[in-house]
Amino acid sequence: MLSKKMKIGIVAAAAVALVGVAGTVYAADKPSTGLYGNWIHVCVDKKSPYTWHRGNADNSCPSGQTQMHWYVGATPGPKGDTGAAGPAGPAGPAGPKGDTGATGPAGPAGTSDIATVTGTTNVTNWPESSGWATDAFVRTVVVTKHGAVDNSHCSGAPDCFFYTFTLSDNGSFTTVDGKPTPNGTGGTISGVSSGTMQGVAKGQFYADSDQLTGTIPVSANGSSKPATTTAWATLALPGSAHTYGVTLKAYSWTYADTQTCETWVDQINPGDDGQSAADGNITGVVACSS
Repeated sequence: MLSKKMKIGIVAAAAVALVGVAGTVYAADKPSTGLYGNWIHVCVDKKSPYTWHRGNADNSCPSGQTQMHWYVGATPGPKGDTGAAGPAGPAGPAGPKGDTGATGPAGPAGTSDIATVTGTTNVTNWPESSGWATDAFVRTVVVTKHGAVDNSHCSGAPDCFFYTFTLSDNGSFTTVDGKPTPNGTGGTISGVSSGTMQGVAKGQFYADSDQLTGTIPVSANGSSKPATTTAWATLALPGSAHTYGVTLKAYSWTYADTQTCETWVDQINPGDDGQSAADGNITGVVACSS
């Protein structure tokens, strides 16, 4: 035997099916409007066979039937006003990197630690160290400052800078009669003759000054030398500067006696400073082939 709840459920399901078929109401009254929306009212038998029919106008049912109601919802009201905007949400993740922009204009040239100065001197009456000849030549020196270095190169001075230089000579010589010949192998100069001399030397030194503001003379009398050949480049620094380790690292001067056809080369290689027979000699004795 079916329970009362089961019977009512079956009847209710059937009534709903009749109410909703193709939008037509069967065995049910028209929806009525109440406080909370529309209702459908159906009278259902309390006992088998559980028939039903539309409820009465006063919503009452005949004896032996009970009334069931279905709420079909209220008519939608008009759309309300748009509410106020809510607060801004948190920032989203960063987007992808954009394309590289166009290259900007080049900036001004920067400064460099390297600085160079050039000086040319017209030298006359320059006596060779052994006295064998007197020279007249144009000397050009190029001095380059390379920047600061460890002050141990300057005997612990507060500042120390490294320099290199190139020195070149181009001129002539005149022999001195009776003086020892230049290559040191013996013999003396016979008579007076002349010829050409030219050479290049390269060297380096350190100084406690970085100012290339000295005075390289435009002319000089060799009998009172402004500086030795080795130290000539240091004239590019102010007189108050102290220099250290002034050295010729390479050099070669060639003397050619145009009257006797003799040649002597004063050079650092092979290391004998022009003091061997292999370096040639100038004696004043004619050696020209007939």
